[in-house]
Amino acid sequence: GDNILLTRMDHDANVSPWLQAAEARGVEVRFIEWDRETFALKLETLPDLIDARTRAVAVGHASNFLGTINDVTAVCAAARAVGAVSIVDAVQSAPHIALDVQAIGCDLIAASAYKFFGPHLGIMYISHRLQGLIRPLKVRPSVDVMPTRLMPGTPSFEAMAGTTAAIEHMAWLGIAAGTVSGDASLRQRLVAGLAAAQAHETELMRRFLTGIATVPGVTLHGIANANRLHERVATFTFEIEGHSADAIAADLAARNIFVWNGYYYAWEPAGVLGLRDRGAVRVGFTHYNTLDEVDALIAALKQIAG
Repeated sequence: GDNILLTRMDHDANVSPWLQAAEARGVEVRFIEWDRETFALKLETLPDLIDARTRAVAVGHASNFLGTINDVTAVCAAARAVGAVSIVDAVQSAPHIALDVQAIGCDLIAASAYKFFGPHLGIMYISHRLQGLIRPLKVRPSVDVMPTRLMPGTPSFEAMAGTTAAIEHMAWLGIAAGTVSGDASLRQRLVAGLAAAQAHETELMRRFLTGIATVPGVTLHGIANANRLHERVATFTFEIEGHSADAIAADLAARNIFVWNGYYYAWEPAGVLGLRDRGAVRVGFTHYNTLDEVDALIAALKQIAG
């Protein structure tokens, strides 16, 4: 009689494991859908999906397919109201948004350091409430206190060092932008750095949206309204009529412009859009990109579209 709630917008890393766990335990799986016009989760349906038998709610902070930033605080509050565990996938949001687990109110939040210029290291915050409930599968001599309690054995120290350097780089952006001093706390520098990066990325998004609208036969899957840029990250997925995603990516690569093609493990949103077979093109902008690079991309897409 128990149930869990997932979304149709998430990366499969925050869907498939819970589907397997639900099947193993005989638990009902429910999905919150997203609006094809607004590209936002239908949060108004939460009261109909979450009840006293809901045990876990998994939601992505930002979509790696649509770019939408979801109101995870509202979702976690709904989960907390019925005693359910809330799980947030912050892999796509961590490079762009300063995360605050206390404000979000989640039990678990996961990110990947390689998304913010670090090594391939998994990062997870676990609430004190859950730390005592989870029995980790690990070697017996491993330390049984946090932060290494849930690691199976010896941590990857070199990956942790690389991740620390990546965090320091993001914090340095705040100093470089002149919005915070070098003697400020790491948190203050990190928040300032991400704010500076986000301001720059917003300008890149504006330039891209203006340009992509002039490309013949293009379909953009995600928020395109310049007044709603605060609701998305600088990750865009699109198609060009008459041209396969594979061919577009190959053509751009030949021009030294690197994008991705396919559905990027976002099985659910690709299914909603009917793109699991043919896929689409995805381009992402970050703080080291320039307006000239955006213009070069648009010029190349116009040539490809003919």
